[in-house]
Amino acid sequence: EIPPDSLLGSLCGVKCEDLNSNGICDQGEPLLSNWSISLASGSGGIVSVLTNAAGSYCFTGLMP
Repeated sequence: EIPPDSLLGSLCGVKCEDLNSNGICDQGEPLLSNWSISLASGSGGIVSVLTNAAGSYCFTGLMP
């Protein structure tokens, strides 16, 4: 039997200031800390997290 926790997923990324507007965090573009990133669920709820000092964020414990 597969443990229930192993079925949960995650979604992670990085927030930067896209100076050249190409949709990519290029080398030299500043990473943004303390930004709120929101994720809408299929049931209509919204979950938010803040980026860390390196501009990274991660939503964990996501249902398939």
